Amino acid sequence: MSKKYSYENTNTDMLDIKQTAKLLGTSERFVRLLLERGRLKYIKHSARMIRISKQAINEYIASRTIGSAFSNN
Repeated sequence: MSKKYSYENTNTDMLDIKQTAKLLGTSERFVRLLLERGRLKYIKHSARMIRISKQAINEYIASRTIGSAFSNN
């Protein structure tokens, strides 16, 4: 009989792919594409354990933001 392990990310500054997708409002597949193309920095602990920092997510958002959200025009 095999054991099933459950992992809960308790470090709120590091997110897994599912949490990152939810934060960005995208699919997990899109997040994986961003990682693959090098547009989103990540830490690879192992082949199956990838974590993305909130700072890297904020940098990605800033790099993709066009104009100002609070324009006076």
